[in-house]
Amino acid sequence: MDIIEEITVYASLDNSLSEDLISTTVLLRDQYEAFSVFSIQDISKFIPNLNWSGEGSRTRYFQIRGIGEREQYQGAPNASVGFIIDDIDLTGIAMASNLYGISQVEVLRGPQGTINGSNALAGLVYLKSEDPKDELSIDTNFQFGSDDLKAYGFNFSLPLSNTVSARYMVQKMGQNGFMENEFYKAYDTNHRNELIHRLNSRINLTSRSELNLNLLVADFNNGYDAWTNDNTRKTYSDYLGKDKQNLNAFSLNYHHQFDKLSSRLVMSQSNSNMFIAYDGDWGNNDYWGVLYDFTSETQRVRKQRTFDWSISTNSPEDNYSLIGGLYLKKVDEENMIDEIYNGFVYRDSDSVFNGSYLALYGYFKYFLSDQLTFNIGLRTEEHLFDYLDGDLDYSSPDYINQAFTLGGVYQLSDLTQIIFTASQGYKFGGINIGTVVPNEFRFYDSENLMSYELGVNSELLDGAVRLKSQIFFSSRNNQQISTSMQLDPQDPLSFIYLTKNFDAGENKGIEAEVGIFFSERLHARLSAGFLDAVFADTPEIPLNLRGREQAYAPSFQWSALLNYQLNANLQIQGSFFKQDGYFFDESHDQQATAYSLVDIAVVYSLERTQITFWTKNILNQDYPIRGFYFSNDPNDPLYLPNLFIRSGDPVQAGITLDYLFQ
Repeated sequence: MDIIEEITVYASLDNSLSEDLISTTVLLRDQYEAFSVFSIQDISKFIPNLNWSGEGSRTRYFQIRGIGEREQYQGAPNASVGFIIDDIDLTGIAMASNLYGISQVEVLRGPQGTINGSNALAGLVYLKSEDPKDELSIDTNFQFGSDDLKAYGFNFSLPLSNTVSARYMVQKMGQNGFMENEFYKAYDTNHRNELIHRLNSRINLTSRSELNLNLLVADFNNGYDAWTNDNTRKTYSDYLGKDKQNLNAFSLNYHHQFDKLSSRLVMSQSNSNMFIAYDGDWGNNDYWGVLYDFTSETQRVRKQRTFDWSISTNSPEDNYSLIGGLYLKKVDEENMIDEIYNGFVYRDSDSVFNGSYLALYGYFKYFLSDQLTFNIGLRTEEHLFDYLDGDLDYSSPDYINQAFTLGGVYQLSDLTQIIFTASQGYKFGGINIGTVVPNEFRFYDSENLMSYELGVNSELLDGAVRLKSQIFFSSRNNQQISTSMQLDPQDPLSFIYLTKNFDAGENKGIEAEVGIFFSERLHARLSAGFLDAVFADTPEIPLNLRGREQAYAPSFQWSALLNYQLNANLQIQGSFFKQDGYFFDESHDQQATAYSLVDIAVVYSLERTQITFWTKNILNQDYPIRGFYFSNDPNDPLYLPNLFIRSGDPVQAGITLDYLFQ
């Protein structure tokens, strides 16, 4: 297991090394694969100040340093954390973030507006697939575990000619989902049934030109029966919820090198058909003793196309490098929402959102000396959208926002460097969709985030210890808050979601990652994040939040990955994680409790075979991943609100078999 390597960061504009970037974490596959991980939510604990919302069967929404969405029930995409797989932008629809065949996971914290514009206000998550090999190889992966877990994966590397190579990966997994439905006497109503295909090809057109083509096809057909009125793992739903995503996407990356210039063209398209439905009363008529039945169904279809063309200098004789580019994006999304109460249509909506983005960006790096490098990045972007929902027809104002970054790297010694940066990001204003949204909450304005960061990267004790750490201070202006409200306190069906602007917020903290080689047999990777994210100035509706912590912003989290090599064939790996509590939302003061998680894996390797015995959440901790606070009891004459909590997966044990044909 490697720890804190110097590796290329593909999410950066100039493919920088990780050691030259501040607030950047890169996880390699061999650091986490022993623990039977399927989705990025399984490894977020190893990344400082990265959190996720347990909304749906798989997470789509992330928070970096306390900034990010927790759900998107109403459509009109406008995320704070970007999510990209192999140059395919899946921001806000990252349910299919399967990690099989992914070689590295990159997380860039802080505003990345120069790279990704509005969708990277808080940061960016980038998944990079394995590159094709020059020789034929076939990797097979089989996993079996409790909760009726079964997973099968095949990874083929195919050299088709001297200039063309390809890699094809496929994985199918299924499990019950850790819930028991008392109404149906079933254990699989919250099941996961997921299939993913990836094809990555590399074509050397000439000695100076290379074309990379990436295809991604996913079919996720999951159940969604995860909520109960008593916060247990026994549900009483008579309507079986579903969480589905059918995704077809591709990206094309063409690079041509001239004598002193390089041209890079990246194009992508994704077509995603999503369906999420749930039993809104989480019960049945016998359970309640009265007629009380509420269901919600949302069909969401999103088509997204991106175009990114840049030219950069590449002369090694120059003491500078320069990148300039043009970026276009088109998003078309349709949302069909049906909510049924006691057999009658309570609320329905068929909305269409069409958004366009146009940006110009530039990046300049200057090598002042052998020790000091200075860089500056600029981006200006325009955003327009149209929204149609029945008789409602809105066109956006002409949103134009700018982002910049100023920074530098100072090589203090051969083993220590200091990195500093000041950057501004933005997030466009938008619209709260739905016919029942009050007019005063229909639109919200753009948000700006100004961030200052200072970091140190160092090797100590002859390379036995490698340290990456940084401090940061961020100021949010016109802060966007995703919240909820109950329009009628005595009507649980009037519960709606919307985005508002608050005046300001402050997010500051410390992050650190440490790799330690205790000996040839024992090494560790430690990470920690400390966060103070508060509202600096807010209105008093619905709460006076001044000085309160922002939602999903735990004050600390730390993790440890340990690897002990018992002999040439046997190793033990341990994962330890602890996180502080946090507020669930801005619309109330209910909080998640602090918790700890422990995972253990024993790995036996022999030539081309590897057998892993693993246990996740070995202490069987009951830990929260999402919470709501509202009234949902028809027998309560006062309709008093209650806290409803969804817990993460309990203890699970299993075995993984890997075999390499070569």
